[in-house]
Amino acid sequence: MRISVSTPEELGKAIKDNEDEIEILGDIKAEVRKIITLPKAHWVVAVGAISTTVFSVLTTGDIGISRSPVTIRGTAFSLAPMVGILLLGEGSFLSAVSMAIAGGGVDALSNLRNRYEFLERSGKAMLIMKTGFRKKNPGKDDALWTTIAYIKSKWAGLFQDM
Repeated sequence: MRISVSTPEELGKAIKDNEDEIEILGDIKAEVRKIITLPKAHWVVAVGAISTTVFSVLTTGDIGISRSPVTIRGTAFSLAPMVGILLLGEGSFLSAVSMAIAGGGVDALSNLRNRYEFLERSGKAMLIMKTGFRKKNPGKDDALWTTIAYIKSKWAGLFQDM
């Protein structure tokens, strides 16, 4: 099912819900593109900065920086947002933090990078879940339980003759 999102919070929730197709509306498509295309080495550092900032926001309610480039508020996590902003840019970093909070953690961003393909054609942006990660119909995927039941019945049969 296709879902449309226009804010980082909506996108975080859609990723958390494992939506197959997500249409991105508005200005966040450039921010999502930056998050997805960031090189892996930079991403490792950015994830640390994002997770530290998310922790800071959830515990203190403050991101740790102000708009002034000279003034830094007195939190223990002041350096992390600066590193994240240097790597991603301010808009993408703040969107990533919002997505992580709405998506239940930094795993939502990892899922965004690993499970989705970003497609942009004629001004429309879409996130399509890669084939290996698509969710099955709930209740219809009984193959594993059927296999376990079969193995269990064979094991039980081995011990009945004793």
